[in-house]
Amino acid sequence: TGQYAAAGPKGRCVCVCCRQWASPVPAPPAVTVRPRHRHRHRLQLQRLRVPAMSVRKLSADPFTTRVGKLVANATVGNQTSLSPILATLVCDAINSDGQAPLEALRALKKRVSRNRNHREIRLSLALVEETARCCGHVYRSLLMRREFVRDVLAKLLKPKYHRPPDVRDQLLRLIQTWATTDQGRVDVTDVRDLYADLIRKGATFPTPGARTPGARTPGARTPGAHTPGAHTPGAHTPGAHTPG
Repeated sequence: TGQYAAAGPKGRCVCVCCRQWASPVPAPPAVTVRPRHRHRHRLQLQRLRVPAMSVRKLSADPFTTRVGKLVANATVGNQTSLSPILATLVCDAINSDGQAPLEALRALKKRVSRNRNHREIRLSLALVEETARCCGHVYRSLLMRREFVRDVLAKLLKPKYHRPPDVRDQLLRLIQTWATTDQGRVDVTDVRDLYADLIRKGATFPTPGARTPGARTPGARTPGAHTPGAHTPGAHTPGAHTPG
């Protein structure tokens, strides 16, 4: 019948019908219901182990925040190249605040999305590349997720935007670098999936190690610059005998 009398030794009970010692049916385990999160950004920050006290209400305009203003100044279209000073200030702001990584990505998304100014696109991609190299793993984890890689960067490759070849090469090189290099603690599954999809669609990636035109390669020698120890034709070498 499943009904038991008083408990006996070792937690067993006596059956009411047959008077035999039997073990009671264990109670079903308690089911833990995970509370729903109303704010998506709060769930993302908690998943990345960001302190809850750092979560604050996001501004409607990402360019009004501290890091958003720095991103806007670094990617404004009246510059010919990315300023190293502004890029350093953006990286310092991202690393100094728990919610700054999300605010910086919102500012970059606003600058890139549906922007017809190719110069601002170049500056934004250069800033993305610089921050991915210098900022912490929390920012890079958000940067290399599907929400930014596919919904922002991949959309720049659509033919309807008519991007110049150098912008396409800069973007493809960025995706290729993230997908093929070790990123440490950062999960790059979404980037590798995008990389594989682009290869299947016939995208032509630049040669690994190739630089964007106008970018300076560390250690490269400027044409016309003097290299210590190099012999210049016509120059006098101490100790050399001059035919008399």
